[in-house]
Formats: sequence, structure tokens, C-alpha cells
Amino acid sequence: MKIAIMQPYFIPYAGYLRLFCAADLFVIYDCVQFPRRGWVHRNQLYNAKNELNWITLPLLKQPMDVKIKDLRFRDDSEVLWQHELNQFKAMEALTIKYPKLFEILKHLKLTPRDYLVNCLKEVCHILDLPFNIAFSSQLDLDPNVKGQERIIKIVKYFAGTDYINSPGGTALYDPDAFARQDIKLHFLTGYQGEYCSIIENLISLDPEILKTKLLAQTQFNQE
Repeated sequence: MKIAIMQPYFIPYAGYLRLFCAADLFVIYDCVQFPRRGWVHRNQLYNAKNELNWITLPLLKQPMDVKIKDLRFRDDSEVLWQHELNQFKAMEALTIKYPKLFEILKHLKLTPRDYLVNCLKEVCHILDLPFNIAFSSQLDLDPNVKGQERIIKIVKYFAGTDYINSPGGTALYDPDAFARQDIKLHFLTGYQGEYCSIIENLISLDPEILKTKLLAQTQFNQE
């Protein structure tokens, strides 16, 4: 059982989706503090001037230590969000090419976590990628267990034999610590492609071509 564990990113770059290809189970890492400078609530799309610009979800202001699972949208989020979406030219193309994805993106009726998961699910559906998920919050982990020990506990809970990580996590984990728990640690190779949102790729590429590109980049670095 190959396990990937990652925070739910908002319409992430295509390389993120390789984790769905490489793992048997993708665990939504929602039991940790929301990273305010990360990619959970924002990404980059091309605006009307053909410049990459931030698109940011209208989250309710909450304590610094709020967990991803506890995030909420602002009361006036629907109005703010419609104005935000109108700044990006990809949205008009999305209404024609992938209307269901656009409808999911447009409405902020769910919690942010569930909204993010639904976006990921529909993107995987478009690309015909596996979408087998669980939530780390269902484990009710001790908050004092952090870092790689927390990851190991999650992998063990789901009877994982292998832990699949993005290349950016190489410095965070000790292969020997995983080996002592009978878990093989793997890192994907660096992604060769654009780092803007997957939305831009879906607009410009046939989904079958994009899927082929992703599957061709699911190799692991040498452990």
C-alpha cells in the first residue's frame, strides 16, 4: 500500500497531481496548522494582461493556529469571489470547456477543506486519474506528535508499506526512521513543466496529453 500525504492545495500545479498517480491512497493532511504563505488557499493564473497573478480564496480571519479542517469562508465570500474570478481570462474558457469544474470553483457553499477536495476530485476526473482519499483528521492524532513521527503514524494507520512524497520534502525526512517502521520512503523526481495552476494546463492541453505527461513523471529519486 503506497501512501501519499499532502495538504489540499487550491487548483495546484500539475506536478502535485503526480501523487494521485503514484500512490494507492492520498491522505488529505487537514489536521495541521493552516500555512498562510502556502498554496492551500491561493494559486497563480494569467490575468487579462497575460501576467501571472495571485488568485486567493476569501477566507474568514481566524486564529494563527487554526487547522486546515477548521477553515471557513467569509460571510461575504460569494460576492468577493465572483469579482476575483472575473480578473482571470481562464475562467471564461473554463465555462465552455469544463463547465462542471467552473461551477465547483464558483460556489463557496462548503467548508474550504471540502471545497478544495471537490476541486481536486473534479480535476482528477477530467484527467482520468485515481482519486482514492482519506483525511488525516479522522485519526485524532496527539497534537504533540509532529513532523515525520506524525507522518509515520498516519502511514501505519492506513497499513502503508511505502510513503510517497514530493521532491520538496527530501530534507524533512530520515529514511532510516521510516525503515525502522518497515516503511519505504520515496521522493518523486523534480517536476518538468509549468508551476502555474493546473487550470492553465487544462485550458491549453488535451486532458489525455496532460495525463500522459504526468504519468511519464512519476519516477522516484534514488533512495
